[in-house]
Amino acid sequence: MSLFALGGNAGYALGSLAATPVMVHFGISGAPLLALPGVVMVLILIRYLARVLDGRDGSRRARPGVEGRDDWRSFGLLIAVVVLRSVVFLALTSFLGVYFVRYLGTSEAAGGAVVTTFLFAGAIGTIGGGWLADRWDRMWAMRLGLALSIPGLAGLLLSPNAAVATFFVVFLGVALYLPFAVMITLGQDYLPNRIGTASGVTVGLPTTVGGLFAPALGALADHTSLALALGVVVIVPAIALVLAVPLKDPQRSRAESAP
Repeated sequence: MSLFALGGNAGYALGSLAATPVMVHFGISGAPLLALPGVVMVLILIRYLARVLDGRDGSRRARPGVEGRDDWRSFGLLIAVVVLRSVVFLALTSFLGVYFVRYLGTSEAAGGAVVTTFLFAGAIGTIGGGWLADRWDRMWAMRLGLALSIPGLAGLLLSPNAAVATFFVVFLGVALYLPFAVMITLGQDYLPNRIGTASGVTVGLPTTVGGLFAPALGALADHTSLALALGVVVIVPAIALVLAVPLKDPQRSRAESAP
């Protein structure tokens, strides 16, 4: 799952890398150019997706057997954690470049490069989270990422210059993405009878809900300061960490209860 998620997260990073020169050169009128990769991908999916999912003959593959009961309570708690992580992620991708330009004196191009750096660090964190989950424990991999995000955010806001802040951007990118793939697999295991629903909700819904907080943070920054708005975000991973503490790994629970 971490390898799969790496593709999406690397796409975020490459998207930021492509968007920066387009926006600097063309302004907002160049935004339609960024739709071209999506159009290409749509054509590829139309051509090949059915064959990948159902085989060359087009017959639907048998659904594998399902074991276990759906744990909606744990799934709901997990979604709350994922939403809070999404709030932090979207706040950073929205305001990180502006923060570097206004408070650390970098150019707009450098501000865009910082966002790309954050996302590439996140790609590394995605792989690292999967590695930790396989060799250590899924729950601790998730909690570790949330816990490290707190000093990462604080260090970023307290950095005296762009160089030190960039270090914390990399640190924060890795930390914030450590739980990403782990959360997806946990959602599937909490709802073993509804894996499709679990995957869609875990990946898609939190991004939408988390994005609703970005305008509120923007309004807070307009009426106070961007530093204060990002300072408020520091408490978000702390809340997510508290909510993640009572969660248990359903695979381990089933193994312990098995005869």
